[in-house]
Amino acid sequence: MQQPMQAGCNLAYLLAVACVYTLGVTTALAESNRGTSNRSEKEYQIVLCNEFNTSVQLPTRTEVDCVSEDLAIEVDFSEKWAEAVGQSLYYASELNLRPGIILICKEAKTSSPCLRHRYLAEQTLAHWQIPATIWFCGRDSRELQDCAWQEVESARTR
Repeated sequence: MQQPMQAGCNLAYLLAVACVYTLGVTTALAESNRGTSNRSEKEYQIVLCNEFNTSVQLPTRTEVDCVSEDLAIEVDFSEKWAEAVGQSLYYASELNLRPGIILICKEAKTSSPCLRHRYLAEQTLAHWQIPATIWFCGRDSRELQDCAWQEVESARTR
């Protein structure tokens, strides 16, 4: 009599394990489809700079995220727009290239904070008459072509 009971317990145990496994896989799939806001800056750099040289080491032991024929590009989350502006200017001066910035919004690209970050970066460069290229990417951007871009020109009127 005990063997059928054990078999029933083993079957219940196996069903429970199968349910937990299925729930885990389903949750993981749902999270991966929900957005990619949990990606690191490095992961975005790899995806968005795939057509450029990446992680270029300077003599000062600093590292440029991406380098194209004419741009030294910093990749950063949009809330770190000021840091991105400064780093891109430094890298561009060291490599004698134009500055480029890829800003990644962790929220929807049209959210107020993200639009504000984009505006502040563009206006800072324009005020100081620094020609630059800025890409503005959403959390789900998988390549640079998915991002909006802007050539920043002089807006200084003094």
